[in-house]
Parts: sequence; C-alpha cells; structure tokens
Amino acid sequence: MRRGGAVARVMLVQAAADQWKVPADELTVSDGVITHQKTKRSITYGKVAAAAAKLTPPDPKSIKLKDPKDWKIAGKPLARLDTSDKVNGKKVYGIDLKLPGMLHAAIKQSPVFGGKLASFDASKIAGMPGVKKAVEGQRRVRRRGRGHLVAREESARRHADRLG
Repeated sequence: MRRGGAVARVMLVQAAADQWKVPADELTVSDGVITHQKTKRSITYGKVAAAAAKLTPPDPKSIKLKDPKDWKIAGKPLARLDTSDKVNGKKVYGIDLKLPGMLHAAIKQSPVFGGKLASFDASKIAGMPGVKKAVEGQRRVRRRGRGHLVAREESARRHADRLG
C-alpha cells in the first residue's frame, strides 16, 4: 500500500512538472497540494490526476518511501467523532429508518451465481401477518430471485426462507 501511494504521488508530481515545464525535484507536496516555490504556483492532486494517469508508472522499488516519523496520519491516534453516538444509540443507520407506510423487502435467491431457485410458492407466506405481496423477478446480474414485501423488517427475513 505504501509503495502504491508513493508511485501515485510521484506520478502526480511529474504531471504537474510536465504541465509547468519545470523539473519534478523542484516541487514540494503538502496536504495534497503540489507547489513550485520559485514561481509560487500550486495545484491540487485532483487537477493533475487525469494527466498523471496517462504517465507510465515508475518501478515501485525505485521510489524512496517516506520515513514513518514524517507521517501525518498513518500510525497516529485520531479522535473518532462518531464513537459516542454509536455507543449511546443516537447513531441512525439505514435499518433504523422508519417512514409512514414504508414496507420492507427480503430476497431469496440461489446461493450459486447464475443458478435458479428450485421452487417459488407465494401461497406459503400469503396469509402470514404483515405480508403484503410476494413477487418473482430477475436482476441484471443473472441471479434469479423471489421476494416479498412486508410491514416489518424482521418479518421480511423470517418469511424469505418459506418462499421455496
């Protein structure tokens, strides 16, 4: 990972050097901004990314890696701003979202890519509490599936196994 990042950095710097027609060793990088001190020009990684992608990558083994003592993020403790909300239950996840009239779906599909389910019998769950509809369909990735819509998420998962 470090070598891959270093290769990308060299390519980004080279793209900026090519654009400004200056030697790459005259450029410095800090916080994703490439700077040429002599001309006071600067550019972000994002602005040279397309040009860098067209360059031939250097041999990763030829690049000197940054000394760990110079790392700004990796290897350093960082405060997690979301931990408190996760621990005390305040954090809202997609599964926590409840809207008026909202239905939940569960899909039962073949465990094998490209496979088909052996059977589909909507009547097995049709009369169960909360079940609104059972449907059969096909997704673009060629996995045939059968699903159903129910009033509660827990019911969706439980009823899926009974479809066939």
